Amino acid sequence: MMRGRWRKLGATVRPILTDIPGSSLMSLNRSTTSHFSSATQEINEANERCLGSVQINRTADGRGYGIFAMRHFAPGERVIESIALKSFDKPHSHSIQVDWKSHVYIDLPARFLNHMCDPNLRAQLNDSNAYDFVALRTIEEGTEVGHDYETTEYELSEPIQCGCGSPKCRKVLKGFRYNESEILKTHDQQVLSPYLLSNKAIRLT
Repeated sequence: MMRGRWRKLGATVRPILTDIPGSSLMSLNRSTTSHFSSATQEINEANERCLGSVQINRTADGRGYGIFAMRHFAPGERVIESIALKSFDKPHSHSIQVDWKSHVYIDLPARFLNHMCDPNLRAQLNDSNAYDFVALRTIEEGTEVGHDYETTEYELSEPIQCGCGSPKCRKVLKGFRYNESEILKTHDQQVLSPYLLSNKAIRLT
């Protein structure tokens, strides 16, 4: 996911950046190989596609962009789906990890999901080698949605100072590798990306 050094109340937010590392211009269109001409165009396309479900909006407290529910979601319901636009064998500041040596750059709106130490979404691997994001609990209309970055990232490309404001806040995010014990105290294993539950012997060596 897009990560940066932010210390704000609420969900930990990310800067706006839509370029794919290694690509010539802007992020690829969800369904074609054409390019968006601006971040605004990409956001507008995502909002139109997800109308009635979720929307990318500015947060009321000025933290930046967030993803907000446009309707009620029940626990276990898919809230956001994503596809992989580009893959890498090492983490980038804008990627999300799907396997031990597989990191992908995903489309909007999922790419703008903010971090929450007490998330209302979990990542679920899908057929696109990316993630769908599923409700962990009831989500009411107007609620910001987010997931826990350390449930997908074994090691972040750089630490994040978290200021999510939750009693469960871990303060500094570095990845599952460093905060495993704290994560497992507050999260069921179903919240973790499947590769994190695989044989530890094959972890990055």
